[in-house]
Amino acid sequence: MESNHLCSGRVLVYGASGLIGLNLLKVLSHRPEVTELVAISQRGVPIKFLELLQGDVSRIREYSSLDEADGKFEYIFHCGGTSQPSRFTGNPSKVVIENLFSIPALVSKLSRTGRIIYSSSTEIYNGCPDQPCTEDHRGIIEGTAARRIYTESKELSELAIFHFLNEEKSVSIARIAPVFGPGVYPDDARVLNQFVREGLAGEVVVRGNPEALRSYTYIDDFTRMFVSLSWLPPSTYNIGGDQRPVTMRSIAERIASLTKSRVLYADDRQTFEQNIGKAPLIVHTSMEKYLKLVQPEPPTSLEDGLASTVDWFRAVSNL
Repeated sequence: MESNHLCSGRVLVYGASGLIGLNLLKVLSHRPEVTELVAISQRGVPIKFLELLQGDVSRIREYSSLDEADGKFEYIFHCGGTSQPSRFTGNPSKVVIENLFSIPALVSKLSRTGRIIYSSSTEIYNGCPDQPCTEDHRGIIEGTAARRIYTESKELSELAIFHFLNEEKSVSIARIAPVFGPGVYPDDARVLNQFVREGLAGEVVVRGNPEALRSYTYIDDFTRMFVSLSWLPPSTYNIGGDQRPVTMRSIAERIASLTKSRVLYADDRQTFEQNIGKAPLIVHTSMEKYLKLVQPEPPTSLEDGLASTVDWFRAVSNL
């Protein structure tokens, strides 16, 4: 991947304490072209986590709100909003605020020719009959599904960004597939991380459909692609999720092998799905549009990525 085109000048990362935001800070903190790196996080940037990831903590200015950050920015990365189903279905109003209502304030912080890179989601493709999904596809969310407000808030936010931008400012939208790896909190509720946490305790419990298919992208691979959207032609891109999908059963078994634990299959799957909304049977996207413009480095294997994730959970449990 070309590195001489990475973003420069004043850069703002909104939602800097999560998996994506934290790893983005790590990468940008080592870029000399970035003259000022500002992190916005209501929860607070976990400095010890960032040090474990080998980020340059001294280069980061942290604020709890956009109002505290003075001046304009050449690049703004929107990483805000939880992507953990059990949490975004439990507090839908917060989901809307973090995604949709933050857009005008973020756009107002852009310099005259600045660019915002918005983190959307491949949840938009939920229910799509065609796999793998391209950027032109749309999913089908029926009724009052618990996950619906998250999906629709992402779609509305994509539209809202274009409404608020002028002709000189630009936007790139990343529709993000499931991402995993070092940088998550120990209590992260996404299923892969839950498997790791349970595996270290002795038992990996599969609560959803064990035959559901997922294509995961390792965080280091994702972050490089995400940053590249600062210089690619402004557009909407699928980022990640193009590797061969594997079943949740297989992921659980691999994590159990790494943690020397056993796999259990819960018998209350229907109740579980009612609580957080029924997850799609398959999540698989096409990155053909992106790959026509960029030749990324070879992806990290699922096995190596899972091993690094297990090591991360072991390390942060002692903090």
